[in-house]
Amino acid sequence: MKKFKFTVSRIKNLDTPNTVAEYGDTEISTLQVFVTTKGQKCFKLRKKFQRTKTRVNLGDFEHMTVDQVRNY
Repeated sequence: MKKFKFTVSRIKNLDTPNTVAEYGDTEISTLQVFVTTKGQKCFKLRKKFQRTKTRVNLGDFEHMTVDQVRNY
C-alpha cells in the first residue's frame, strides 16, 4: 500500500486503477482511501474489534473533506 499525506489535490489526482487501489495516510496510520476501477474514491478507517481486523466506511471523497475525515 502506498502512503502519502492526504490532501484534496493529491487524492483528486489519483489515477483510476485496473483493480481497486488502496492508499494510506502518513498522518493517521489507520486512515485509508480506496479508488475503484470506476474512479470512485472512498475513505475508510482500519479498526480492530474483538481481535478481528475490520474497515469502517467513512464516506465518499466527493462528500467529505480530508479535514472532516481526520477529525472523525
